[in-house]
Amino acid sequence: PEMLAWAEGALAQTLPDGRRSLELMVFEYDARRQQVLAARGYAPTADWGMVRHLRIPAQPLPRPGLPAPYILREVRPEDDADCRRIADLLNAAFRRDFHNAAEYKMFAAGAPCYVNALDLTAVAPDGSFAAYAAMPYDAANRLGIFEPVCTHPAHLRRGLASSLMFEALARAREMGATDVMVGTGDMTAANALYDSLGFTEAYRQVVWRKAFVAQVS
Repeated sequence: PEMLAWAEGALAQTLPDGRRSLELMVFEYDARRQQVLAARGYAPTADWGMVRHLRIPAQPLPRPGLPAPYILREVRPEDDADCRRIADLLNAAFRRDFHNAAEYKMFAAGAPCYVNALDLTAVAPDGSFAAYAAMPYDAANRLGIFEPVCTHPAHLRRGLASSLMFEALARAREMGATDVMVGTGDMTAANALYDSLGFTEAYRQVVWRKAFVAQVS
């Protein structure tokens, strides 16, 4: 309750009618959190997401490679052109407009979990990035987290994302990784992709929302 009280004061967004609103993702199995949220006026919505967990097997993993004419390579964060290509791909794949080259360059330069060998892209014949799969890696816990995974709308259904993910999994295994996680929203295609890669443990999260009038201190 103390954490929620702080979040409502510091993280809530202001709605057009002047009220404040806060959303939280809650695992379906987390009965205690649901009770606390309900007591504070939160309610579940129709929005949900999935978190999947894979225990990397001891045996070697498949590395199917990319179909021609695509080329698999590591992203070069020191190359401004690569940084712009990543931003362009993220904006196109997720239908956004706010990703930029500086954002990616700053993460690659400053994040202790960034590993260039696990930062993979599929390069199209015109030099643009057709798909991307990045795995920040926590070596102390031997845990990789796929974030993000995406394909440009012009290059869908060619197995690009799955090939990049298989390659990243194989490389992470060679580095000593034992566990990998990936999260997504309610997108059917993305969830089907992660199921096909063998993420056997899946946990559904539901968005709980509260709209309230801010307290005047």
